[in-house]
Amino acid sequence: MATGKFKIALLVDRPQEAFPAVAAVARRLQQDPQVELMLAPLPPSQGPAEAQGGPPHNGATSKLLERIGKAEAQILPRARAARRRRAPLPSLPSCELAAPQGEPSKADPSLDLILDLSRSAPPRLARLARHGMWRLGPPRAAEGAGGPIGFWDIRARNGVSEIVLARIGADGREEAAARAFFQTRKSFSENRDFLAEKSAALVQREVRRLLVGAASQAEPGVTGASGVQAAASTPSRITNADLLAYLGAVGRNYGMMTYKHARRFARMRYNSWSLFVGEGDFLSADLAKLREIRPTAGEYWADPFLYRAKGDDGIYIFYESFVYETRKGKLCVGRLGPDGGFSYLGDVMGGGDHLSFPFVMEHEGRLLMIPETSSRRRLEVWECVDFPLRWEMRHTALEGTNCADSSIVEVDGQWWLFTNMGTDTFNDHNSELHVFQIDSPELKELVPHAWNPVVVDARLARNGGRVSRRSGRLLRFAQDNSFSYGSALSIMEVTELSPKTYSERLLRRIEPDFAPGINGCHHLDYSGETFVIDGLREYG
Repeated sequence: MATGKFKIALLVDRPQEAFPAVAAVARRLQQDPQVELMLAPLPPSQGPAEAQGGPPHNGATSKLLERIGKAEAQILPRARAARRRRAPLPSLPSCELAAPQGEPSKADPSLDLILDLSRSAPPRLARLARHGMWRLGPPRAAEGAGGPIGFWDIRARNGVSEIVLARIGADGREEAAARAFFQTRKSFSENRDFLAEKSAALVQREVRRLLVGAASQAEPGVTGASGVQAAASTPSRITNADLLAYLGAVGRNYGMMTYKHARRFARMRYNSWSLFVGEGDFLSADLAKLREIRPTAGEYWADPFLYRAKGDDGIYIFYESFVYETRKGKLCVGRLGPDGGFSYLGDVMGGGDHLSFPFVMEHEGRLLMIPETSSRRRLEVWECVDFPLRWEMRHTALEGTNCADSSIVEVDGQWWLFTNMGTDTFNDHNSELHVFQIDSPELKELVPHAWNPVVVDARLARNGGRVSRRSGRLLRFAQDNSFSYGSALSIMEVTELSPKTYSERLLRRIEPDFAPGINGCHHLDYSGETFVIDGLREYG
């Protein structure tokens, strides 16, 4: 290649009416200096015998869904906001793809990959690029499933929507190369636009894996995750009964949202998080024996982190206190005495922006904290100057970046940062886990992992506590954000971590069934044999 860059052709049906996925994928791939993008129109069919890719469509149903999508964008607030957030397609050079029907064709040495965003390109085009053709679509697209992206999981009331990246080789054979799972939104039009943006993260990760020679390895994912919510299968046709079921699901979604807003307006307790303390090994402990620490009136308490001070026989809990009146979180600290009693000590930070996830750690004799400060678009490192209430900011990093729930860990002399980045117009922190090599907890030098994002999965990506070493294992607590925020909690073991590799496996899944009325949990921390989990009562 003359430029020495990895050349990708984005294949679209109608460039002037490009689906939001095209713009999202283009923006993400343009972040890589090694990649050069081109825009290619879909070649016309060369006869009735030519096999087209992608799913079959019911023309009348597709038109009806198109009208429903437009109506939703006008009527439903979240769908209207999703439509406003659409970003324009970046300016890209154009190219034309042509492979004579029935004739053998060699790959163009100047083209590395074709990304079919039309979902209907003929498989023969895969012969034109060195790495064939990739295609984004719903699950089972290769087996003839149909319907628009974003519809079926709402109709089935499924907690996650699955996107499959299929690889089409020079022989025309199609196979699933990678998958991603995203929290299903409230309506078809909102879910469609959300998946269009979020699917770009999956493409970016797989292109980056290809660039470092990891694409031939097994798809990165989770082993042993049998308890994790799966996406729904995709039938081949949409019937009138499906449309009625879909409208019922949308009505239910917005009805529940309206009810929650009404409770909020009436200043009634909603989404009430409490802290639950246990003893023993959290990998095997009986969670029915946890002791609950209830929040004070007008607040909920979540995101707890434990700290043992030298010479003190108690355990300090740093946590988020969300105030219903201000609708913002502040950071507080309390103390667990030797008898298990809890006493509130005071506020640590708050009063301005929303704060949460007070990750605390000791480093070189200092007590540091990295709170969640996504509203400030940066990471902040604070140092305790008068334990436990007075803190001063020492360092910042990733300026202009929307990060949440960050944790730092040292592994064999190398420091690592794990964080959840909102890289789309939806400010979604639930779907992408990004990892960085760092110089120290001061965050002066950060080197992104070659695959970033290393996990693209709303069921597992978001951190649910500190990343830490325990009994020779590197553990990561992961939120399951299918259905809703904090549906469950997974304890993961990171089995491989290097600048160009990442893998993890499930050790234990914690369901929100450990106390009466609990229907959510999303955070765990421990110190020695004492651990703490937060639990949600939606209306308690």
